[in-house]
Parts: sequence; structure tokens; C-alpha cells
Amino acid sequence: MQRRKKMTLVYLAVAYILITIIAIALFITIKPKKSAASKGQETAQSLTSDIEHLKEYRSRLSVSNTVLLFLAALSATLLVVASRLSDESADELSEMQSKVGNLKEEEFAQDLRDKELKITQAKTLADSTRTELELEKRRTAIAQKETAEAQLALRKNIEDVARHSGRRALDIKAFLEPLKNKPKANVDLQYKENDSEAYMFALQIRRWLGPGAENDGAGWNVTEPHPFKTDIGLGGSGSNSGITVIAGDIADELRKNGALNGLTSVIGFGLSGTSLVTQEDRHLPPNTFILLIGQKP
Repeated sequence: MQRRKKMTLVYLAVAYILITIIAIALFITIKPKKSAASKGQETAQSLTSDIEHLKEYRSRLSVSNTVLLFLAALSATLLVVASRLSDESADELSEMQSKVGNLKEEEFAQDLRDKELKITQAKTLADSTRTELELEKRRTAIAQKETAEAQLALRKNIEDVARHSGRRALDIKAFLEPLKNKPKANVDLQYKENDSEAYMFALQIRRWLGPGAENDGAGWNVTEPHPFKTDIGLGGSGSNSGITVIAGDIADELRKNGALNGLTSVIGFGLSGTSLVTQEDRHLPPNTFILLIGQKP
């Protein structure tokens, strides 16, 4: 439609140019002819001829005026048509621009709505994920608390069973508390061969004197319990705990108020005031002890 109007305007412009050319040509061709006679030879015949020419010129001029008026009217009509076509083209162009602007606004609004929807969905997902993480943290904390409580209950139960069954057992709190301010040492842990009670007690001592199952022990370097022969003359005889501690220089270790003081103290505290035997082995380096768990007296 727009292309057709453009072509119409072109045709009108060409027609207007042709009309102008025709009008100019008519104006040129209807000029009066001058007489060829000289001034000295003017006669009544030449005057008559000039009059005829003037009449013919007037007639042609009348026709030319009529044609020119027609061409002027046609030109005015063409101008009106061209103006209307131009106005319609301008209106259509304005309408198309308005439609394009509205379409862009709608697309922009839709794009904005889509982005807002995506942001809302992302926030909802983040909130949901955060809620799930918080719930998972709570469940983990509850599970850890329940596990710790169960382990504590199991530990107490084992200690109660051991205590009521006549087995030796440590008082954990009384055992660990004095070791907090004492230096750590190396301990070679041994138990009486073929004595299950001594072995179980040695395991308990390693559990709490060593790093612990969950780093909750005293943190000493303690070997795995291994048996010693019953014929070496050791085993805690003379004490009411059946425990012997061997050190390189007992007097020096005790004078330093170091690890040996802590060990001898906690064994007593841990067994509710029981005593132990100390012996010397000069081959042992400083801060290194042998802990013998003998038969329960």
C-alpha cells in the first residue's frame, strides 16, 4: 500500500512537469507573426494582413487561455491529490510508528514481567534451600546431641556395670581434670598376660589418657595395650590398684612436678583414692613411662 502511494506521487509529479512544459510550448507558439513589409512599403493590404494575423493570434490566445486554465485546474487537482496522498502517507507512517512504539512498550513490559517472575522464583528457591539447610542443620545438631547423650549413657552404663561387677573403672571427670595443666608424656601401656579384666582396664586407660575417640582424651602418646609376662616380678603388687608405673628417675620426675605427678595423681583420683607402685628403670628417657596393669588385688 505504501509503495503504491509512492508510485502515484511520482506519476503526479511527472504529469505536473509535462503540463508545465506544454503550457510553455503553447505560450511560445502563439506569438504573433510580424509583417515582412518594410515601413516604406506599408499599404492597406499589409494592414489588412496584420489585422488578420492579430485576429488569428487572438483566437489562438483564447484557445491557449482555455487550455492553460484547464491545465491549471488539472495541476491544482493533481496538487490536491498529491497533498492528500502525502497526508495519508504521513498518517499511516505516524500510525505505524505508534504501533511499533506500543509493541516495543508491550515487549519491554513483558520482558520486565518475565525477569521479575524469574527473580521471584529464584528468591523462592533460595528461601526454600535456606530453609532446607536450616532444617538439616537442626536435624544434624539434634542427631549429634542424641549421639553424644547416647555415648555418655553407654559410657556410664559400662562404668556402672564394671563397677558393680567388681571390675576396675576410671572416674572420667576426676581422671581428666588434673591432666589439663600438666605436660604430656609417652606411655608404654602393658597388661598382665591372659587377664581379661586387666586388658579391659588398660583399654579404658588408653581411651582417656590418649587422644580419645573424638579428641576428648588427655592427648598423651599411649601405645596399644600389650601383655607382659607374669614372671618378671612386676604387676602392681603392694598397691590396692594392681598398677605399677616405671620411670627413669622418679625423684627427678616428681621434683619437676611434671607428667609423672599428673599420672600418679589421676590414677589415684580415677580409682577413687587407690594407690599404685612406682619403680625406676634408668634406661628410660625423661618424660617416658611404662604403665603396667596387673591383676586386680
